[in-house]
Amino acid sequence: MFQLMKPQETETVPKPTKKAIEYKLTQSAHGFVIIFPIEPNTPKSKINFDLTSTGICVSVGDDQPAIAGCFLKNINTEKSSWEVTEKTVEITLTKETPENWPVFIHSPYQEKIDPHSYYLLSFFFEGTKRYTFAFDALMSAADGGHYHSILKVATILTTPTNFPIQPNDEKALYYWKKAGSMDDPQALFMVGCFHFSGTACEKDFKLAAKYFNESIEKGCEAPYYNLGILYLKGGNGVEPNHELAYANLIKAAEALSPDAMIQLALMRSDGIYVKKDLEISREWVKKAKELDSTIQIPEQLFENDKTLASAILKESEKKTETKKTEVESDVVSDIESDDEENEMEEQPTRFKWLFTFSSLAVVTGLSLLSFEKNNKDEEL
Repeated sequence: MFQLMKPQETETVPKPTKKAIEYKLTQSAHGFVIIFPIEPNTPKSKINFDLTSTGICVSVGDDQPAIAGCFLKNINTEKSSWEVTEKTVEITLTKETPENWPVFIHSPYQEKIDPHSYYLLSFFFEGTKRYTFAFDALMSAADGGHYHSILKVATILTTPTNFPIQPNDEKALYYWKKAGSMDDPQALFMVGCFHFSGTACEKDFKLAAKYFNESIEKGCEAPYYNLGILYLKGGNGVEPNHELAYANLIKAAEALSPDAMIQLALMRSDGIYVKKDLEISREWVKKAKELDSTIQIPEQLFENDKTLASAILKESEKKTETKKTEVESDVVSDIESDDEENEMEEQPTRFKWLFTFSSLAVVTGLSLLSFEKNNKDEEL
């Protein structure tokens, strides 16, 4: 864990006679505000204030410093200020340039460095590619209860990143749960995924469904697909429920999930809960391919629908030809425009064009969804 060295105490430095309330520190890219308590009605003349561009030390009377700290970059001393209120000293520090770097304060009022400082320090180290130091500082912030640090640590422990940390499912689940206890919708979804797959915990669909539904209540759309699969297959504490499966997969499709569209195609192809209809099934596959041209089509769909493969091929060729025609049209238009601008030149300008064709365009219309819902209403 990343630890900061505190100023050494000597026998000649008096210790505070009683524990005061914690100081408050707020930070931004532009500066800091530090507020620490004093005895009521302490005169400003008793406050010893020492500020340089790289450090600060404030004491009250002959006591040990109430606030002592150093800066990673320079403070603008002319634009910084401090004032005494009835019960506090309020210090406003302005940075030379707006940047996200932290100030570290040592005070007898507070044993630990504030977690937000550790969070900002991790960005400082990450920016200089000192990832080990960055992760240590981030862990200190996360263990101090810093919300964004907890989420970032959970992410780093879940998937490979620049940080020299191997993914660790057990630790990742711990921090996802910690963020989930703060009502983070993404964290609740991730905890549900761990229980859904049985990763680092016992597979439990009932508990997974609980977390997925809580995530949805907080505004996350990602769990709809997982819930659809969960109710479609059933098991591990949950009975199959094709009505709930269909409803959640429709919601996932509305959120433009190609995987959900493939599952809806399978339900239509097999006649699960809804009337078997290969045409509608084919339309779901078509829309999924438009959203993600690399998505895998289950063999079961081809077995149920012998014309599906040719339909996908024809649609792909049509889209490619349309795209090619549009690109060629744009090229001709650009050349003609350039020729008009350079018609007085003796030698025409020669162009060399490189054509690159991307995957099929994403179709965001929801007409197919409406069509599916209308068909469902008719069947019911």
